Amino acid sequence: MKKIIRLIIIVLLLFSFFLYFYLRPNTYTMNYNIDEANITESYDKKAKLYTIEININDTNYTFYTIDKYTHKRKLITKINVYDNCINAESEHLKLYSLCRKDNELVMESVLNEDNNSSPIEIYENINVYDYLDKTYLLWNYHNLFFINKETEKEYPLFDKDYYNLRLTYATDRYLFIPNQDNEYTFNDINIIDAKKNNLKNIKLDRDIYFDSYILGYKKNSIYLVDRKNKQEYEINLAKAKLFKTSGKVLENNKWQEVSLTKLINNNYKFTNDYYISYELDGNDLYIIINNQKLKITDKKISTIVKTNKEEIYYLSKDTLYYFNLYEGEKKLLSYKEWEFNYNNMIFIFD
Repeated sequence: MKKIIRLIIIVLLLFSFFLYFYLRPNTYTMNYNIDEANITESYDKKAKLYTIEININDTNYTFYTIDKYTHKRKLITKINVYDNCINAESEHLKLYSLCRKDNELVMESVLNEDNNSSPIEIYENINVYDYLDKTYLLWNYHNLFFINKETEKEYPLFDKDYYNLRLTYATDRYLFIPNQDNEYTFNDINIIDAKKNNLKNIKLDRDIYFDSYILGYKKNSIYLVDRKNKQEYEINLAKAKLFKTSGKVLENNKWQEVSLTKLINNNYKFTNDYYISYELDGNDLYIIINNQKLKITDKKISTIVKTNKEEIYYLSKDTLYYFNLYEGEKKLLSYKEWEFNYNNMIFIFD
């Protein structure tokens, strides 16, 4: 009986080792063909990145994705070529389309004309074309409008109009707005919880100078460098509390020690390397996918409002647009004032 049990244990261990080595991610490169297309499929274990290179009619197209690793190979099942564009189908990888325009490789949204649809709603002179299941906090110099497909609300924050909101900052849930009444300092803050749709006004136990900048946020806290006071602060927006902290900066989710002298004399930002980034070159907007630079739209872009991995929000004239790597471009909101002033006017929350 003991021999049988020992044999069963050995078999289970061997099978477990087999599964571990079979299913664990492995760097690989392989070539295969689908009809007239030659495909080079590769996976980089360190970068956790799939690369699909397609050569068809002597033209190369390269796609990247960080989808979950699979031990299966030959992941592309079909190649579709249409209107100067190409995309690949896969049961395991999420892929996008690439197109050519004027001998330049671009995203498909560049070829699509603007959707001149009528607004589905008009609120306080703001035309809404698509809520996209997002919440928007919009500044109109006096009030902050909270709108989504279910709710419309106004937050009157100050007694007079402010053309620009200084040091205002949005996390993935909260909007941080210092009191604007003093020219040089503030000692109370407004915190709007976009998830709960409520406002808190918090008194601080010290003055913070507007000659400050925000490094970024982690969880429920933003990190602020006050140049005048020579201090870095953590402001917990969920608990509405202010803490002194030593000089530190978040790089790829790891804290790095940085001297206060360097923080005060420079503009540091929290960083998180990702295989996608965005660049506004003049008025032209590009997505950079693993160093491959592709134009997103033919519209003239005035500013990038927000980015979040595969998606970006941007303004063209008075209109806010959204682009998703897999869904393309969508028209969201328009407001005439945005053509002239757009800094710290639009804040977007999931």
